Amino acid sequence: MTQQRRSAKYEEAAATNGAQTAARRQQGGLTGRSRTLLITGVYLLMLCFAVSVTMLGPLMPELIAQYGLRLSEGGLMVSARSIGGVLAIVLGGLLADRWNKGMFVAASFLIYVISLFFIATAPLYTVLLVMFFFLGASTHMVDVVNNALAADLYPERRGAILNILHTIFGVGALLGPLLTRLVMGQGVSWAAAFGALGVVCALVLVVFSVILWRHPLPPAADTSVDLPSPKALLTDVRMFLLCGIMIMYVGHQIGIVTWLPMYMQDSLGASPDLASLALSALWMGIILGRFGCSRLPATVDPLPIIAYGGLAGGIVLTLGFVLQMPLLLTFSVALAGLFTGATIPLLVNAACEWFPRNTGTASSMIFLSGSLSAMLIPWLMGLVAELFGFWLAMMFSGVSLIFVFALSIAVMRLTRASNESLLVADGEMESRL
Repeated sequence: MTQQRRSAKYEEAAATNGAQTAARRQQGGLTGRSRTLLITGVYLLMLCFAVSVTMLGPLMPELIAQYGLRLSEGGLMVSARSIGGVLAIVLGGLLADRWNKGMFVAASFLIYVISLFFIATAPLYTVLLVMFFFLGASTHMVDVVNNALAADLYPERRGAILNILHTIFGVGALLGPLLTRLVMGQGVSWAAAFGALGVVCALVLVVFSVILWRHPLPPAADTSVDLPSPKALLTDVRMFLLCGIMIMYVGHQIGIVTWLPMYMQDSLGASPDLASLALSALWMGIILGRFGCSRLPATVDPLPIIAYGGLAGGIVLTLGFVLQMPLLLTFSVALAGLFTGATIPLLVNAACEWFPRNTGTASSMIFLSGSLSAMLIPWLMGLVAELFGFWLAMMFSGVSLIFVFALSIAVMRLTRASNESLLVADGEMESRL
């Protein structure tokens, strides 16, 4: 039995080394300098589009007032962005492992820049919805392929690189509400804020394009034979559970990002500055959480971090909403961000580790689940707020983290049961021998 276990370990190590060798082959012999410049470009793109993700929350009162919208109609802007994201992620999952990821990211970011300029000039609410659809499609495409590209550039440090990538996203998301309040405090309109972001993002796109031109990625490998069938992902129970965790976590996060500033101003009487500060506190906690996880050894199991972080975050955030004190709620939001901040990169890392030769498809399944959540939750929370009150709608952001805990425990138990069954099979084989 000992010899069989050693043989199994050798086979597992060989499979892992083979997957890493294949991933390195996808790099096409890129030098260390080329990889450094490319990952820097990826980080810049992630930073810039993250700013737009959290701009909408502080701007929601102005948008609702200017277009004369109901709360549920305001939530439809986020839903339109998420619908575009769902379609883009499906497309990205089909093509990301077959096309050049660098060119894919650059083209998607160009659509994002154009969408920002059109949002700044939208004359009607209907036009605004359409532009948010394209904004969501482009940003989600950038998000998915950026994750896969980063994982391919550094397969030997995939977990750390993905945590750094999402930490930088957190920095951009932190800057979003701060910069929005800053420019609007100077009398700048919400439309001008989107236009200014478009100018900055256009410059970043030029920088990334130059990097791609000077340090091109190799053509995508022929995947018609080499890549496993999508059935491998669709029949893996672990993937469905990870997707469920993503749905719950994104529901928590998008609910906070979309509605917390307005809830604090309208229901708790907080000032606009404090409401924006609470949103920034969330992202500060997320940044610290992701940075902390990026320093952990690669051998650390991510599932307990996800599980107990979700439990702790759900408790403190629910308590913050129950007490209804603006300063305490701000602190609770920051702690929830700290405890759960690394959830998304940990989920992506787990999926990429399970399917190292299908990083684009695996990432797409995770982000598709998040987009479905982001498509429905803001509108549902706005509807609940209209019918039953803002407080009950906001409670979902805390309760959903408890579901993250429950689903993570289910994955851990499933993994433990699978390991135990393997041990039983080894014992039966030894007894027959």
